[in-house]
Amino acid sequence: MLDGDEDMKSLVNRLRISMLAQLVIIYVTLVLFFLIYIYIKENKYLNYKIYNNYTHIEAKIVESLYDIDLISEKLVNRNKNLNPYDQELIDVLLLNHYPFDNYVLIENAEITYARKPVEIPINLEIINTLNNEGVFISQDLVTNQLLAVKYIDQDKQVIFFYNQEMYDLLAEYHTKIVSSASDLPENYFDKNSFKKIISIIKETDVVTFKKTKFYDCDYLLLTTINSNKILEDILNEMTLPLSYSLIIFSIIYLFFYYRLNQSINIPLDRFIKSIDDLEVIDSDAITLSSSELTYDEFVLIFNHLKRLIVYLKSTYENIITSLNNELKNAEKTNDAKTMFLANMSHEMRTPLNSICGYTQLLKRMGYDNKEKVQEYVECISTSSELLLQKINDILDLSKIESNEFCLNERPNDLAQIVKEVYDLLKVQTQNKNIEFYYNLDPNIPPCLSIDSTRLKQILINLISNAIKFTEKGQVTLEIEVFGYSNDYVILEYTISDTGVGISKDKIDNIFVPFFQACSNKYPNTGTGLGLTIARDLIKLMGGDINVQSKENVGTIFSFITKFKTCDVEKVENHNQELSNEYITELLKGKKILVVEDNVINQIFIKEIFSVYNKSDFDIANNGVEAVEICKNKLYDIILMDVQMPVMDGVEATKIIKQMVSYQNVPIIALTATGFSEYIKQYLMDGMDDYLLKPLELKKFKNVLAKYLNKAN
Repeated sequence: MLDGDEDMKSLVNRLRISMLAQLVIIYVTLVLFFLIYIYIKENKYLNYKIYNNYTHIEAKIVESLYDIDLISEKLVNRNKNLNPYDQELIDVLLLNHYPFDNYVLIENAEITYARKPVEIPINLEIINTLNNEGVFISQDLVTNQLLAVKYIDQDKQVIFFYNQEMYDLLAEYHTKIVSSASDLPENYFDKNSFKKIISIIKETDVVTFKKTKFYDCDYLLLTTINSNKILEDILNEMTLPLSYSLIIFSIIYLFFYYRLNQSINIPLDRFIKSIDDLEVIDSDAITLSSSELTYDEFVLIFNHLKRLIVYLKSTYENIITSLNNELKNAEKTNDAKTMFLANMSHEMRTPLNSICGYTQLLKRMGYDNKEKVQEYVECISTSSELLLQKINDILDLSKIESNEFCLNERPNDLAQIVKEVYDLLKVQTQNKNIEFYYNLDPNIPPCLSIDSTRLKQILINLISNAIKFTEKGQVTLEIEVFGYSNDYVILEYTISDTGVGISKDKIDNIFVPFFQACSNKYPNTGTGLGLTIARDLIKLMGGDINVQSKENVGTIFSFITKFKTCDVEKVENHNQELSNEYITELLKGKKILVVEDNVINQIFIKEIFSVYNKSDFDIANNGVEAVEICKNKLYDIILMDVQMPVMDGVEATKIIKQMVSYQNVPIIALTATGFSEYIKQYLMDGMDDYLLKPLELKKFKNVLAKYLNKAN
């Protein structure tokens, strides 16, 4: 229940997060309140203090302007014919006037009078260009000096140097007098509220100004304000209310947080303990009410969990039972596959023993006795076909289960197919001294579109099975016309025997892969795939199979197929095999390359070509040799083995097809792999066609004729 506890307790965590979010909202609200308070106090502070400063400075300047007018007149009249008393009065007036530190009279761009020597040079040319009839005040005419220039006339000006009292006043209010109002700076009072608050919080100095006018001249009183001072004053005023607010909100928050934990943790602990009890106590014996779990929601969740645990318990028991059954079935299947491998080994060794045995007899006996040679060769051929059939059974089952199997229907004569099956199996019946008959309905059309290989496979599997379990009596094959459907004919097949039969408890499983309905007399033999493959092939041919059996009496297999009718001429053309003389003539002068790494296969191909008097062909042992040979010689056709050392046939084909001279030269794959996905991949990689190993002479000749005729 540890994981469950953590999941349930996450409810408390979520509640804690919710409370934390509320706390954040409270403090954000306080911050906003603080910013708004700053804005209000800042405006109030500046409006009162700054504009009061401007008024004080303006009054001081206006007072000095009156003195300037008075002093200027006295200075201009100083050199006139004045009596000594008036002259002394002027000196006293000039000496005792406080706003100014020095006075300079300029006439025709030269200093004609100075109360005291001027230590800083004055640009008289600039002063002389002033044509304002009145007073011009500036801090920019002389460095670090506040001047007032009184314009008398075009040739006379009086310059007044303000004394330290005026500098102290401006310094006290952090104010500067600018004589031009053309380029206004950014006014702090014009900023929006947000910018004002940010400026103060960032503790940056701010500049504000006021426009004023003296003697029709525009001036700016620029004042630099230290925001630290503003912020300090505001914080001093709001420290107590802000502290009280934080304390009150914190107490309220802690109170609600404590109550919330008490109201959730205790019921939650009870709920978790009840869940733990479900694991150790029979769930049917536990019943809880809302009074025990405090909250109705907990009771509802508990009851749902209780039902879920009961359901899961039942489900797990069913799953365990099902897994045990599957394990038993898997063990049975594994045993069946093990038996299949043992039987497959036996089934393959039987025809191999015949092939090896008759081959040794031929070597010892020699080849003079033609009848014996022919008999032995027939036996070797029959055993080879049976061995190939066993291998095909395994491959076909894999193809059918992966939905990769498809029929290759061609015009055929059903009577000829049945005759070939009969000739193949009659040796087995003769060895067991049992009769083997077949009977065909005369109404069967002479030409049907049939996959002859697969139909033979069905008949061989079913008839071989009947022969295997029949010790005396007979095996019979009957084929009748069951009906017609448009261009199709439906045929019914009946294969009956007088063998041991199949018991009732096993008859339902005879079509299961690897299953063998053996008895004490007939132990496990065969692959257990024949009936399975026969059933699947019959379904592909549009039919189904049925079986009836009685022990010690015999077994009857019956099934139907659906084939399309066709013209007799098509059968003749399809079954007609190209003559050896035609192939011999076709191969004359043709350049052929065989790429094969297996020496026995090389000898076998040489023997095939010797039948057609063809010995002038080249052999490469791997893909690398083939590529090198093709660089120096042009061939009409290449027979390419797929799996080889050093370089396989697919890679060699890709390289050869990139050569300009070989883009239209056919490359035929020689492969023992019959799976369609591999064949498709070979063709996509550049190969033009394929031949399956072991080679069938009829298909071999057809492929040669198909591509060498194009070369002509």
